[in-house]
Amino acid sequence: MWRYRASGPATTVRIEVADSFDRTSTKTMTRPKAFHIRMR
Repeated sequence: MWRYRASGPATTVRIEVADSFDRTSTKTMTRPKAFHIRMR
């Protein structure tokens, strides 16, 4: 688990993770994020 505080409510956040085999995965989250009933 991790936590990140964005610089503002409408900033775009880029998330990049790497595993122990040096494989990376990247996701860009546009903010503000839309909410819906099935959100977890």
